[in-house]
Amino acid sequence: MDVQLKRITESTITPFRKLTLNMLCQIPRGRYSTYQAMSDHITKTSHKTCARAVGNAMRHNPFAPEVPCHRILAADGSLGGFNGDWGEQGKFASQKHKLLYEEGVRFDSRGKVKGPVFREFK
Repeated sequence: MDVQLKRITESTITPFRKLTLNMLCQIPRGRYSTYQAMSDHITKTSHKTCARAVGNAMRHNPFAPEVPCHRILAADGSLGGFNGDWGEQGKFASQKHKLLYEEGVRFDSRGKVKGPVFREFK
């Protein structure tokens, strides 16, 4: 991830987007987080924000999939957005499922993710 962190730092994206993308690099393979968990951490540590702002930063991630925005799901444990589309019916939902599955993230029969939300951001 050091290469990705350097690319993020040296990019011309906004400071907020740099912060959110740096946070993505902290989520280990096989884990996931949510837009809300990221928003809560940012609000606690730097400035007030909302899950929608985090989602917007994910949508405009120029370093995907190496900077893994696919690891961010909706607060209710559903798939959330990917590549500009939202939810299970989104054009790229199967691609997001595939990336997550390859990393070990699993969903139940209702389409809700299994396992705890990653919140150990620094």
